[in-house]
Amino acid sequence: MAFKGLLAWLENISTLEDRLIFILINILYYVFTEGLFGRSFGKLITGTVVVDENGLKPSFGTIVKRSFCRIIPFDGLSFFGSRGWHDSMSDTYVVNKKALDEELKTFHEFNLIGSDEVI
Repeated sequence: MAFKGLLAWLENISTLEDRLIFILINILYYVFTEGLFGRSFGKLITGTVVVDENGLKPSFGTIVKRSFCRIIPFDGLSFFGSRGWHDSMSDTYVVNKKALDEELKTFHEFNLIGSDEVI
């Protein structure tokens, strides 16, 4: 019964309501996937991950900021520059996950030079 009511409401929503629902779902999707996993399904498929300027998983607040920046009109066109607005405004980067893992491994191995720790 409630499902039929929801369908009837969805069939009669205005353009403004439609856009607001899309924005809300979009923000929730990116906050959930990138906040928990550091990557959306698209990034999973392309082998990329979102990182901060230190190559680490961004904080939850940074992911929320990044997600809200995605609703800026023409954000998609900002990629004709060096980085998209939602990346530059939130100080995040999208990088190849395998290359990042290799760089981090090399970095940590370099830091072990001269230490007494045995690997």
